Amino acid sequence: MTIVRILQFHAPSSFAAESEASEALAALKGVKTPQNFMLGTQVRDEGVAQLTSEWLELAKEASPEAESYINGVKIALGSPAAMSHITLQQPAFGPLTFPVVEFVQPFILSSTVTPSFRGKIEADFEKFEGILNI
Repeated sequence: MTIVRILQFHAPSSFAAESEASEALAALKGVKTPQNFMLGTQVRDEGVAQLTSEWLELAKEASPEAESYINGVKIALGSPAAMSHITLQQPAFGPLTFPVVEFVQPFILSSTVTPSFRGKIEADFEKFEGILNI
């Protein structure tokens, strides 16, 4: 089981986000990092620096090395504005994956969630998972 952790940090501008991302990379030198991680800005909101890291085992994601890694990031960027953990059955990074990772966080008003709407969302996710062979 693979755990993907996504941390988002807000910056006042795209330039500041790029600068903060560079500072975070410098802060991570000498810190044990996950085998696969990416740090950059979002395409849609360039004022958001996003750190995506992959942990191939749940125990490693909660290890002292992982905490040291996260603390190194927090020293450079501060506390994250948002944090997500995603569990996958297969690695998100690797030789058979695409060099693009997309994180989607939809906002849906709870008043619009009817049984019919929920059924459509579940069917869409089943179709998506079938395409990815998850």
